[in-house]
Amino acid sequence: MITLGEGANVLAYIGGLNGSDGVSPRLLLHFVRDICSVYAEEGSVFGFSAKRILKEYTLIVIPMLNPDGRDYCVNGVTVNNPLRDRLINKNRGSEDFSCWRGNARGIELRYNFGL
Repeated sequence: MITLGEGANVLAYIGGLNGSDGVSPRLLLHFVRDICSVYAEEGSVFGFSAKRILKEYTLIVIPMLNPDGRDYCVNGVTVNNPLRDRLINKNRGSEDFSCWRGNARGIELRYNFGL
């Protein structure tokens, strides 16, 4: 988790809710880099001072909420994983996890956020 700013208004940006989501974590990290760069240069974002934004707002950025699910998507489930049988069952009997959306226990996190 990355926290920027000190304001009373809190905004949360959460990426990587699904194991198959490799894009939003990168975008959020670019966003953090860009806002920090603009802040350091005393610049503005869409016409608003970055210093003022971070004085009025606290930005909470969680680039990847589901790193274990992402690992399954990229590397599959190892044979020594104690949840292997359960996960393969949740994956409709397939050992191909390239489209995996759940976390380490097979739960889709996005439903917990009403998405």
